[in-house]
Amino acid sequence: MTENIWVSGLIGVFGAILGAASTFAFERMWSHSQEKKAQISAGHEAVFAIICAYDALKDYKDRVVDPVADHPIAWLLPPTSLVATPESFSKNLEFLFPDNGNLLHQLALESRRYKTALVAIENHVKFSFSEVQPALEKTGLVSANPSEVMQALGPRITGTAERNWQELCYQIEATSSSLLIALDSLHKVLACEFPEQKFMTVKEKSVPKTLQPN
Repeated sequence: MTENIWVSGLIGVFGAILGAASTFAFERMWSHSQEKKAQISAGHEAVFAIICAYDALKDYKDRVVDPVADHPIAWLLPPTSLVATPESFSKNLEFLFPDNGNLLHQLALESRRYKTALVAIENHVKFSFSEVQPALEKTGLVSANPSEVMQALGPRITGTAERNWQELCYQIEATSSSLLIALDSLHKVLACEFPEQKFMTVKEKSVPKTLQPN
């Protein structure tokens, strides 16, 4: 009788141990699964943010820059602002560190480059509305050749407006190019980390020719 009780107790102890081990294993597996889902989600968000930034710059270039690219005083035309998109390309990607520290640095750099492009656009817009357009209205020139317009506006306004426009064009070209390179780098790392996942890509993969500022 005593032996039966002892055996039953021993079985109960082993059962409790196995049950606890199973519960721990399940919780650990569930936690790992949730962590992986969060990492995949962060990867999708980073890819989406870069594509949104690239598409925004490309759309601005197509609508605003390219139509007047050959105009001798393109900087004089009424400017258009750019609707900003998410500026952080490395949010919640800490899990890639330290093996992919270079990528995280690259993404952080791209975030700063994109912000710089936005600043270049806004500088052009603000100066145009605060200086160029009011000065142009005062001259009364409705239809005139470029040299007459530039002479009427004066060297300070024309010089600043030209530099702002050239910086805008350069930043859009250079940032668009580097964003595609960063996106390719991110895709390669994510493909190794999560081979079963498919991440967004941009339709156009051609890297625009980078302009050099004067």
